Amino acid sequence: MVIVVGSCIRGYFMGLQETVIPAISQVFEQCVRMAVIYLLVASMLPRGLAYATAAAMCGIFAGEVLSFVFVLLSYKGYKVKWGFLKKPTLSSSQTLHMLSVMALPLTLNRISGSLLSAFENIMLPRKLQDFGMTNSEALSEFGKITGMAMPLVQFLSALLVSLSISLVPAVSEAMTVKNWSKISNTVSKVMLFTTITGIGSAGVFILLANELGEIIYNQNIAHILILLGLMCPFMYMQTTLSGILNGLGEQMFIFRNALISSAISIAFIVLAVPRLGLNGYILGSFAGLAIICVLSLNKIKAVTRIEVNIADWFVKPILSSVLTVLSVNLFKGYIFSAAGSVMGLAATLFISGIIYMSLIVITGCFSIEDIKAILPKKDYN
Repeated sequence: MVIVVGSCIRGYFMGLQETVIPAISQVFEQCVRMAVIYLLVASMLPRGLAYATAAAMCGIFAGEVLSFVFVLLSYKGYKVKWGFLKKPTLSSSQTLHMLSVMALPLTLNRISGSLLSAFENIMLPRKLQDFGMTNSEALSEFGKITGMAMPLVQFLSALLVSLSISLVPAVSEAMTVKNWSKISNTVSKVMLFTTITGIGSAGVFILLANELGEIIYNQNIAHILILLGLMCPFMYMQTTLSGILNGLGEQMFIFRNALISSAISIAFIVLAVPRLGLNGYILGSFAGLAIICVLSLNKIKAVTRIEVNIADWFVKPILSSVLTVLSVNLFKGYIFSAAGSVMGLAATLFISGIIYMSLIVITGCFSIEDIKAILPKKDYN
């Protein structure tokens, strides 16, 4: 109950393009959770694993409850501040119908996605055994890709997820008043930012594949990181495209795309993994992402009339990323020798970022004005 109502109130603030309250509430929730667990685990752990687990659950419960109280008080304060105390303009039946049109496809997407993802996770280790691996080897490879490589590859996507969520109310508002110019401009700038981030991330994982695996996990996962790194542009694009499509009211289209992607991935697991091993699974994921990105982009082009800028979205970022990788690779070894593994990794990442963004600006691909263009603007008057 607390989680559901709290999520609805956070959605209310996101609909107002007010992201501060949801952000504070989530940080507050995590802080409370960690504090409670830290205080309780020390006394509970000696009594056994069950008590330690109970302490963790107490931390989760306390975080959810206090976060809910925070957003509830904020909600009441905002209603008074902005005068949102008027009677509803829609009847209960109209409201239910409007919500159902959006919620039903999203719910089906989540349910089917969870079921199909579970099926993939069950099938992959079995098909890896058909490739010739033992049970322990198959589980080890599965753990490397899902528990080690994928979290690293998806790290920067957290920024794009936040951007994607904030895009929904902004695009929906412009869609309501048929402001096609604003929609086209916003979508173009956001897609530019996404491709720059995705292509730059791909360069990082190619450049530092060995170092990231060895330093963070003490494991050799360079091959997996390189292949998944090449998927970054499509992976990040799909996150942003989903946010745009949600804002345009294309929930059923998103649901269909998710089914297509899962079907492709499962087909590759069944047919390609027994012959190619883990490479077959990654190839299937890549193919699924590429296809739904093309479908999503074509749908957005048809609705918003945007023009895909091949030079700025793809050519210039790829050129900048390649030049960054080649130049940093020349002196990367000296940095790690002088600074050590951890500091060397941090320094290399920092230098690579500076070089890459400098090239992006020099080529005229991105500017400060582009950043301002994608930031949400509030207007309650």
